[in-house]
Order: sequence, then C-alpha cells, then structure tokens
Amino acid sequence: MAKIVDIVLKKEYKLKKDRPYIIGRNKELSDIVIPPIAGTVSRVHGLIKFNEFAKTWQYLDLKSDNGTKINRDKWEYKDGPCDLMNNSIIELASDVIDKHNKPYQLIFRNEE
Repeated sequence: MAKIVDIVLKKEYKLKKDRPYIIGRNKELSDIVIPPIAGTVSRVHGLIKFNEFAKTWQYLDLKSDNGTKINRDKWEYKDGPCDLMNNSIIELASDVIDKHNKPYQLIFRNEE
C-alpha cells in the first residue's frame, strides 16, 4: 500500500493507483491539503500519480512558485515526473525556509 505521510500534521493519506492526488493549500482542489501555516506552498503545488506503464509512483510539480525537492534534489515542472521510491522525502516550497529552517515535508511510503 502506498501512502503520503504529512510529518507536520502527523496525518497519513492512503493512495489508490486508479487516480491522481493533488497537493496544495486549496481545500477545494487539493486531495492532500497543506495547512495555511505553510503559506509559501502553492494553492495547487504538485501531483502524485501511479504510472501504469512504468509501474511506479511519480511526483509532478505543477509550476509551483517556490519549488519542490525530492530527496534534496530540486525538481521543477520542466523536469517532468519524478519516480518516487519508498521513503522519498518531498519538500514543498523548498526555496523558502520556515522558522524551523525546514521546508514543508511529506514522506512517500510504498509498502507493497
């Protein structure tokens, strides 16, 4: 089973392979809602989906203003989808540091 763990809110989101999941601050558009405290995260920041052809979960940045890092590597919309491995760290708004010197972090877990 694949899931996203929001380490700030201590919340887990179970992922199904048959649909994409939008990550962002907009409650109406996002499946994984980032709280207002992370104001530098875009309203619609990124997307996680299962690529049936490649048989892998992928992250796609949706032209976010403040960037994304996957396992400390900067990842932009122009880079296309990034394959996610078990325990991949997704850093949202990675170009902006919060008061704790950390971007907003999610962890991808795949225990299949």
